[in-house]
Amino acid sequence: MKVIETPAATATILSERIVLVRARSGVELSGEQSSQGDKLIEDSMPGSYGQIIDRAEDYSIMPIEVFQVLNANPKLKALAIVVHRNSSRVNAEIDRHFFQRPLEVFTSVEEARNWLEQIL
Repeated sequence: MKVIETPAATATILSERIVLVRARSGVELSGEQSSQGDKLIEDSMPGSYGQIIDRAEDYSIMPIEVFQVLNANPKLKALAIVVHRNSSRVNAEIDRHFFQRPLEVFTSVEEARNWLEQIL
């Protein structure tokens, strides 16, 4: 298992097809930060993959910028967002409108991983 650390987030490669990303508490993810992290992840994945975004911490994103980066990555085939609070679920449902590939919302990393394994 490989771990990629950036000032904004931690990405853990769970398998050659699934990566788990957790943003750090209090950060505001911009398109530039997302682009840097996305490049590190993409370079670590041998082929197409799915990403789990675990929203355990409180942070904010610039959705148009961040999803522009994610949509531009041809290797990223699906997103699974894990939420721990109702407010996070509302935001994740809004995120669906920005992502151009499959995106589902879950309440556990295990559920998210199982879904990704089925669709990838």
